[in-house]
Amino acid sequence: MVAGVELDRAAWIAAASLWLPAGSAVSGLWAAFVWGLDLLPPTARDVEVTVPRSSRVDSRPGVTVRRALLPKTEVVVVNGVRVTSELRTAFDLARRGPRDDAVVALDAMRYARLISHTGLQRYIEAHRGWRGIRSAANHLALSVDRAESPMETRLRLVLLDGGLPPPVVNESVCDAQGRFIARPDLRIDRVIVEFDGAVHRTAQRHRDDLRRQNALIQAGYVVLRYTAADVYGRPADIVAEVRAALQA
Repeated sequence: MVAGVELDRAAWIAAASLWLPAGSAVSGLWAAFVWGLDLLPPTARDVEVTVPRSSRVDSRPGVTVRRALLPKTEVVVVNGVRVTSELRTAFDLARRGPRDDAVVALDAMRYARLISHTGLQRYIEAHRGWRGIRSAANHLALSVDRAESPMETRLRLVLLDGGLPPPVVNESVCDAQGRFIARPDLRIDRVIVEFDGAVHRTAQRHRDDLRRQNALIQAGYVVLRYTAADVYGRPADIVAEVRAALQA
């Protein structure tokens, strides 16, 4: 995220918060942004706010209005801005689609320790009858605590959708002598599956990645590495390659 865009979004949120009617709060991905997680699409411009069902305010340029029951206990002031609480933010994102976006949000919030699986599960159970409640439970079941990036989550979902066993996420791997080698993104048995983002393209990181990969191969692991183009453009190929490596 470009720093200038972050400042713009913070300013948009501050402006929207001045307009908020009583009993309302910034919500959704914009609340997650206030909580420190930037999951907003690059083109996002309209700040989402949740207002009481009885409110007569409507969406306008720069602000998208959602109407819902919003108890006072689920509104928190962060840096002067009224936002939905961590649990309410997670609940709202969990019950919306698309599935992958919902799981990405839950993974990020769990990794940041903003919520726990048990806490959100109890919250969901206490809100039976709400719209999207079944989706929320399904999305929570797919989320994990240790996913470190949105694309890592999307790659994990590709593997699960392909019928592969649930991968171990970001768990340390050691050699036969018990010496630490690496903490790979995803691992199924002796097959390691990694997402390579832009950070891996620097010269130093590339050298480090090669040494790390060689050490993993010497320890008996198969290493498969993928980019965003692979995850979005050829998910079936990823599944086939991982399955072939497992069978081999």
